[in-house]
Amino acid sequence: GLRKRPEVVSGVAARAEADLRTEMTRVFILGGHGQQLATEQMVPGLLKGWMATADARTRPSHLSAHQRYMAEPIPVGAPFEVGNEELMFPGDPTASPENTVNCRCTSVRLHSVLGVNETLMDTAVQGQIGRGKNG
Repeated sequence: GLRKRPEVVSGVAARAEADLRTEMTRVFILGGHGQQLATEQMVPGLLKGWMATADARTRPSHLSAHQRYMAEPIPVGAPFEVGNEELMFPGDPTASPENTVNCRCTSVRLHSVLGVNETLMDTAVQGQIGRGKNG
């Protein structure tokens, strides 16, 4: 059968899990950022966008970054402005823990000639933007 995760992970175990998830994601995204920088040298006009994971756990500032940077991508070498901080990529270690711990966002490559295509996540982000305002 399937292993069930404990309903509540708390204390040191919860902190260790958050740290591990954050650092593993950070390493993955950092590798992607390095690839973006290398690709930018070969593909003029390469841009990047911020893609959030749209669910009830996603920070409102990350949902806003998704909307902003998928609609208006920026050069690969420019920082994202998210939650009043500059981040080169989601999980950037120079940013605060409040903006990076357990972040599940990613950076996507886009090209100005190809335009910006709507993704399935765009609809989910739009659905999450208004949460908590009417309840």
